[in-house]
Amino acid sequence: MKKSLCCILLFACLSATATAQSPIASVVAGYSFTHNDQGSGYANLNGWFGQASFTLTNMVSLNLETDNYYGSFQGSSVNQHSYVAGPQFTFNSSGKLQPFFNVEAGDQRSSSAGSVSHAFTAQFAGGVQLKLSQRFGLYLSPVEYDLATPSG
Repeated sequence: MKKSLCCILLFACLSATATAQSPIASVVAGYSFTHNDQGSGYANLNGWFGQASFTLTNMVSLNLETDNYYGSFQGSSVNQHSYVAGPQFTFNSSGKLQPFFNVEAGDQRSSSAGSVSHAFTAQFAGGVQLKLSQRFGLYLSPVEYDLATPSG
């Protein structure tokens, strides 16, 4: 766990440095909410996400993302962490409004009531980025669908 956290922090620092020096990389972070199926009902979970994108062409970039959600379900604490990667497609990359969609896949770790499980997860997302300046943008109404397939 400590090794993973150190690698993520190191990667985040390197990504932030790359963003400051070159327009070929970007870092995004923010609040996230999910209405999550727990098998015997649904839990509303709050959390955060972080994403690093590396531009491959003016339309395609490679995303590395982590999502973290926290909450409770039927009196038990629920935590969900996803680590995914995949391509993002951005349209009108030179314009002020830039529609995008991405497809990412990876691992989802869920824990509830002392039980921990891992699942393959695929995430499908889209939205519009408003380019505020050369270095800053704002994601408007990003929507994401997560499909997790439990292992075992």
